[in-house]
Formats: sequence, C-alpha cells, structure tokens
Amino acid sequence: MFCVIYDSDSGNFIRLLAGVSETYTPSLNVGEDFILVDKVPPVLNSSWSIMSDGTLQPPPPPPPPTDEELAAARRRQYEIAIQSWLDETARSRGYSSIISACSYAGFDNPFKSEGCDFVAWRGDVWKYCYIELDKILAGEREEPESPEWFIENELPQFSSPYTPIDWDSQ
Repeated sequence: MFCVIYDSDSGNFIRLLAGVSETYTPSLNVGEDFILVDKVPPVLNSSWSIMSDGTLQPPPPPPPPTDEELAAARRRQYEIAIQSWLDETARSRGYSSIISACSYAGFDNPFKSEGCDFVAWRGDVWKYCYIELDKILAGEREEPESPEWFIENELPQFSSPYTPIDWDSQ
C-alpha cells in the first residue's frame, strides 16, 4: 500500500511509499490500492511511517534537552536581551548600534570621547554579565526574575562620561 497526497500549493499528487516521496499521476484504476490523504503533515520525510490502516505515523519525539542544552538556551536568552539593550542605548544617543558607537573611539573626531565611553561600558556589561551568569548556572546564586530585570537592576548603566568598573578591586 502507498499513500497519495495532493499538494494544493503545487497542484501535484505525491506518492509516498516506504518513506520515499515522488511526484505521481494517479491512474485511479479500479482496484488500485492507495489512500488519498487530504492533509500534508508539516514535516513529511523518511522518518514518517504509513501504518497498515493507511494512517501516517510521525517519528518519535526528540529526546528532552540535556542540562547543558538548557543552560546554553538560558545563557542565550540573556545574551539576546543584553545585546538588544546595548544597541537600544546607543540608538538613544544617535548611533545606529553599539558597534557604530564604539567605532568612534578609534580616531580623532567629535564623538571620540563618547565612543570610548561606549567601549568601556560595553566591556563592563559583558564581563559582569558572564561572571553572574556563570554563578547562576553553577547554582551559586538565584536567577533574576527575567533578563530585563537583570539589565535594569544589576548591569552598569551608560553615562557619558562613563567611569569604568575597577575589576582589580572587585
């Protein structure tokens, strides 16, 4: 037995036999043994199976994420929120992004001083962020209620002039 699926987007029939799909023109001969399915599963590949009753069986669900994958996902949530905040802060001062603001630190121009402030501030933000995220992921401190709370309540805020954190005295 094989399954025939009508793809309404392309107007083609697709024959699925033993996990292999191909464009198909049904002959609709009397006695031909196939089942016409009107809904295409979102992901139809060789891991799907056709059961003896003609139903499609999806593959088994993926295994649950590992502790390392969960930690990486949590870290990534903070990184995305913090990067967005850095960019928004630079935009609020007339730059297109934190990268743009920092680029002014590299040569003489009217924005060099503020560019240097952005470079120092960005470095302090990421250093503090990773020190604290490592503590959170190691279970050495409570996790903030959200990345936004962490940004508003713990990370150094930008000012110009900016006084960098003295990490040697920390």
